[in-house]
Amino acid sequence: DEQIIVGNAWGGKVVGQINFDEVYFGSPPEEGFNYTLSNTSPDYQKQIERGAIGSVSVERELLSGGSTQESIDLDAVSSYGSLIIVDIVTNNPCNISLLTPSCSSAVTIQVDPTAPLGQYEFVVGGVSDPSNIVKTTEVKFEVVEAGSLADPEVSCFVEGGQKIFYPGDLVLWTAEVLNPTGFEDYVWKEENINICNGSTTCERTYTTSGPKAPEFSIDGGIMFETCNPGAFVIPEFFQIFEF
Repeated sequence: DEQIIVGNAWGGKVVGQINFDEVYFGSPPEEGFNYTLSNTSPDYQKQIERGAIGSVSVERELLSGGSTQESIDLDAVSSYGSLIIVDIVTNNPCNISLLTPSCSSAVTIQVDPTAPLGQYEFVVGGVSDPSNIVKTTEVKFEVVEAGSLADPEVSCFVEGGQKIFYPGDLVLWTAEVLNPTGFEDYVWKEENINICNGSTTCERTYTTSGPKAPEFSIDGGIMFETCNPGAFVIPEFFQIFEF
């Protein structure tokens, strides 16, 4: 509601109006929870050979709210029967909040050897708990002839070739991908925990001693390659000081 206020300024009477519709006592109320759902092959970027298994990544991202953590569960169903089988294989459900505003899941696509060549689609749905907000994203991919795609070759190692580190040292892991398709979904993990995403490099600072060898994936976390050679972090009391 608009209210008329009357006051004095510099010795004269002032009459004005103020709108109290957006006036709050304390902090304004938080905008309601909402999120987006997207995938890495929305327009047939992904190609899969007959008789092979491919994958795409489905991303949940916080849009608003998030002071309270919410769990988002995904579901994917193929309408092609046994010709195309889809399955969500990692990180489902997962939680998002202001502290962790996004998370991704790998969805595998298994193509039967007799599947017709061409373009296919399926929908991945998400539902949040406890807000019960439903979102969908459509995955579109292409089935191509067996043997028509070169298999990517993957390796990972420490940048610069250094093998010995001390606690607190920065270690830069680097991956090389030969014959990439252009639609890779990079994931790094160590001790079964995702440590980096979306890049062929990953920086780590270790606080514990011992051998270190993270794993690197190009398909969103379905298959991993262990970094070789690895690195070794030695205890601080073995450090040699120069005077």
